[in-house]
Amino acid sequence: MKKFVVEDSFWELFPEVEIGVLCVDGILPTDQISEDDKQELVRRTSVEAFFTAEKRINDVCKYIVNHFREYVEPTGMKAQVVVYNRDCCVKYKK
Repeated sequence: MKKFVVEDSFWELFPEVEIGVLCVDGILPTDQISEDDKQELVRRTSVEAFFTAEKRINDVCKYIVNHFREYVEPTGMKAQVVVYNRDCCVKYKK
């Protein structure tokens, strides 16, 4: 089994970070994937991973609730939330 080593100074700078390691078989090496496919994979994984991350959704929901209660609700106005996709919509509703 391979080891993953992180220096102590990293944890001092980013105490809340979580590190996940993923091992996958059956994936082509990057030199065997077209540039267009590489760009599409990067675009899909980075954007979707960012917008659908559970911790981010929880943090955004807390912010929305606080902002609404402090600034919108007192005026009698309403608000609407727009999210990345349907999966996000379900997570935000929870």
